Amino acid sequence: MNLLTDKWIPIIRKDGTEELIRPSQITADYNKNPIERINAARPDFTGALYQFLIGIMQTVMTPNDNDEWVKYAEEPPTVEQLDELFQREKNAFNLDGNKPRFMQDYDLEPADENPISGLFIEAPGANTIKLNKDHFIKRGYIQKVCAACAATALFTLQTNAPSGGVGHRTSLRGGGPMTVLYAPKGSEDDPFTLWLTVWYNIVNSETLKKTGASAKKSKASVYPWMAPTTTSEAKTGKTVTGKDIHYCQVYWSMPRRIVISKPIEEAGICDICGIQQDTFFTDYTTKNYGIDYSEQILHPLSPYYLADKQGTLLPTHPQPGGFSYRNWPILALSITEGSEPPITLFDLKNRLTKQSEKSIFVFGYDMDNMKARCWYEATMPLYNIPKTIEQDVTSKITGLISAAEQVVYNTREAVKKAWYKRPGDKKGDVSFIENTFWEGTESFFFEQVTALIDFYQNKAGTESIQSVMKSWHAKLVNFSLDLFEQYVERYPIQWEDPEQIINARDDLVKYNYSKKIKQALGLPVETNKEAG
Repeated sequence: MNLLTDKWIPIIRKDGTEELIRPSQITADYNKNPIERINAARPDFTGALYQFLIGIMQTVMTPNDNDEWVKYAEEPPTVEQLDELFQREKNAFNLDGNKPRFMQDYDLEPADENPISGLFIEAPGANTIKLNKDHFIKRGYIQKVCAACAATALFTLQTNAPSGGVGHRTSLRGGGPMTVLYAPKGSEDDPFTLWLTVWYNIVNSETLKKTGASAKKSKASVYPWMAPTTTSEAKTGKTVTGKDIHYCQVYWSMPRRIVISKPIEEAGICDICGIQQDTFFTDYTTKNYGIDYSEQILHPLSPYYLADKQGTLLPTHPQPGGFSYRNWPILALSITEGSEPPITLFDLKNRLTKQSEKSIFVFGYDMDNMKARCWYEATMPLYNIPKTIEQDVTSKITGLISAAEQVVYNTREAVKKAWYKRPGDKKGDVSFIENTFWEGTESFFFEQVTALIDFYQNKAGTESIQSVMKSWHAKLVNFSLDLFEQYVERYPIQWEDPEQIINARDDLVKYNYSKKIKQALGLPVETNKEAG
């Protein structure tokens, strides 16, 4: 199977038709019945396939400037044009057969084979199975997969690789990175297309240099499986730095040394996609000490945070509870202290117009070392904020979120005070309170952001801005009390201590009207006399 010439990517068209395409067919029938989205069997496969298409488009047709980007956004390349571009790359995309093989170690030969389920991040590892601890995700549920699912699983693992034991390297962005895609917002009358979703995440040649990689031109500098692996043993190996690779290898990084065994000929149904096939992949071989990428190589699709005073940037990862508007500033704004938004945002902000609303699609695994705790994904709006008001709007947005974070903390602590006489001694997980709060206030938050942008664009006065902040404060206070009552008053009265509940509620109200929260929102703070 060749991933550039065979049909293997599952998609849905505007009219609801489902089919498999090869990458060049992303623009087929574009004006009449365009492809709308990926239609993979698993959410992590969906995320991986978007990144696969972004990677190949970035590799073969990086635009020189914004004008060239706009040209292809307005008039996509034809299937024939893409086929011609991919012709030069197809030798790097054979899944099986002779070397080189897509994302597989050049020198490694099949030996000590492992079940193919090991390519799936959530599958129980060998030690978990040995200790009989696979209670929730059982062994043996994936035994045979088709070529398309094997290729996607391999790409998903290499792109998100978590810790895998001694010498089994994590991905270029660490284990389970946060990935951010930007796309047209879309509507029923004017749906977005798969082509635009991919193309909106392509950066210009100058911006690509922000990855910290180089302009090396060999095939192996782009696709590391085209040559023997640069291994990373303690004494004889090395760390791969930006000067060792081409810019585009960030899309094709290969931290794991893997080779998939030859397929077996057997009619049946793929354990992942459920499609009838005549051949299946059942085993693979792996070896430790694969490519160890330097921390200073950045991936265009991930946000980063400042890790130390020396300026080290580390990738942001999903955390328990998933994504909410508290994560939104780093994904949507280029002015976020201590953080760097995805590199793609730098170009995208120059392409935004008032008539082209965008959305943010963020996803990734929440990993606990080798264990996948959860897969999270979310969609949020992206606004066109003129540079002339960006700093003012960002400052106010920071205040909105700061106030929300304080109220979330107050709510959680008040509930614990109502529940327990010694809440500090209770270590149970009450994150569900926080998650409910963020979810319940999210739509109103974005309404306030829209109002702030409108006010600044129309040069409204301080009173208008304060009305937005007052509305937000009122929403936080009311939702906080609703949550308190929801979680505290659900138990029979004989189980509760009324005085304890009243005191906890009084503290919650007092803290939610505190000077600190009002200052975060830029609201006037009452004097003691006024408060009395």
